[in-house]
Amino acid sequence: MRKTAATILATFVLILIIPLLILSGQGDKADILPSNNIEHASQAKTSPAHESPGEDEPTKESTPTHEELVSVTETFIDLLVQETDDNYRVTNYHSIDEITDAFTKVATPSAAKKYIDYYYEEKGDGLYLLPAETPPWFQSESEYEMIESGDGTVKVIQDNQTDLHGSYTLELELTYDDSWKITDTKHS
Repeated sequence: MRKTAATILATFVLILIIPLLILSGQGDKADILPSNNIEHASQAKTSPAHESPGEDEPTKESTPTHEELVSVTETFIDLLVQETDDNYRVTNYHSIDEITDAFTKVATPSAAKKYIDYYYEEKGDGLYLLPAETPPWFQSESEYEMIESGDGTVKVIQDNQTDLHGSYTLELELTYDDSWKITDTKHS
């Protein structure tokens, strides 16, 4: 009788404990942050990049804060839309290389290249901004999803609606390398 009661008790404990252990282990893998609460999205996990960073060593969060995301996306679009003279010649940069270097603060050269190639033309007397509408871009007040891949890369997905572009989905890939930088973009 004691063996049967012990077996039943052990089985019951295993049935309760195993699912609890499985479910509790998934709390560390919460990769999707809802953006309907921007404050929640900006309070992403803050695990350091290194096991024990020194005082001078930068640390990174596993996902960018809302403020970091807004800063990177606004800086990117500000760099894209340059001040020009009456002939559309850019006043602050004189070559494709100069503007590409400026983008490296917030994006990899490959991510910036498709925008630079579309919006700029380098001529003998300088860099020209080709007249065109700005691309569909990140709207800081709108909801978005942030998906962490676990390797220092995060995907931000945002569905938007504007008069100019209609409905669109923007996907931004950001990677941490001393700071968050845009490494890829997709519009659909």
